[in-house]
Amino acid sequence: EAAAASTAADGDDAAAAARSGTVPYEDGADVFVKGSVLPATKRITFPQRKAPFIVDAHYASTDDLPPNTPSLIGRYRVSEVPQPDPDVDPEAAAKGSSVKLKVKLDANGLFRVDSAEVELKVHEWVVDKKAQEEQAAAAAAAKAEKQSAADAAKA
Repeated sequence: EAAAASTAADGDDAAAAARSGTVPYEDGADVFVKGSVLPATKRITFPQRKAPFIVDAHYASTDDLPPNTPSLIGRYRVSEVPQPDPDVDPEAAAKGSSVKLKVKLDANGLFRVDSAEVELKVHEWVVDKKAQEEQAAAAAAAKAEKQSAADAAKA
């Protein structure tokens, strides 16, 4: 069967989603279409999230379901959305995090959210040992010179 995803989160920028090549899911979008080869796995990206959000999975159409069968397959809450460190990446911190959900249809056609991931930038500082040693030597020399000047002034 077909499965679609929609989200109940606020504050997403559809234009930013279009620029990044992701599909905005606020109004729903088909993730697995009827007749998909099983098992199947897809990744859905929800850009610029700053708060927890809910993803609803439902059948795109109830035409092939028994009468009175609800279209809702499941409701999934992404409860923690780590945010970029504003000291490391102020621009990313202002936008929020992109959350990637890995969703699956197993061999029996059962839908599940397998994982949720957030990518955060980490800046690695490279320490130049030689420069560090030179700075320490220069600081020690300046301190010794200052001490010599203070001793000379006393005498």
